Amino acid sequence: MENPALERAVWIDIGRGHIKQGWPDLAKEYKPGEYATDYANFSDDIRAALSPAGSSWTLKRVVAHDKPHMDTGSYYNRELPIDGHDLRAGSSVKEPWNTDGEYVELHVPPSGHAVWKELHALQEKAAGTPVPYAENLKYWEGPAASQVYEIELEGGKKIADKWYLPGGKPQQFFDREQLKLLKAHGFISERKPSNFPDFDPAVGNIVPKDGPYLEVLPLNTAIPPATPRS
Repeated sequence: MENPALERAVWIDIGRGHIKQGWPDLAKEYKPGEYATDYANFSDDIRAALSPAGSSWTLKRVVAHDKPHMDTGSYYNRELPIDGHDLRAGSSVKEPWNTDGEYVELHVPPSGHAVWKELHALQEKAAGTPVPYAENLKYWEGPAASQVYEIELEGGKKIADKWYLPGGKPQQFFDREQLKLLKAHGFISERKPSNFPDFDPAVGNIVPKDGPYLEVLPLNTAIPPATPRS
């Protein structure tokens, strides 16, 4: 595949020092004995990034039209995808994860805003150690890993399909608890229509212009064909 997923051992080597400095842990223990695997949604060229207070950029996050909780999800792009195909193929976003329709924007708080002290407290809590105070948003940036579809066999066993999404588009990952705080302070915008030309409101999902590349079914039953149509 074009963009193989980052392996856990590689992530641990990359992330160990940065996590103690306030960057998100892509393999954090979210329940006793259960660990996140967000590192596997990145390919090898991942890097720790930060944006200081008052930075003028805005990041974009495509959200499903019918899932309000997605406003504080962790993944962003520097630019809005041009259409649903760009979202699916470039960012490796499978149909059940995001049906599109809308997007939100993330803004960096200005210098001196009260939210910085609250964000710092969350960083120290997550790091489990004192973190030097700095008015910076800390996040991970790198190419989206390719995502392989799976076929569920009788009995519940899953095997890899021949179909996959290539990925490769740069993405940014933020700590979700920090994003909830930023939204509460107004630094995540209200939803706006994505206006993707291949989003079909009647279907409530992305449908490629040349006809369904994937069969459009209810999300709990949608399974792509084993190979794409030529």
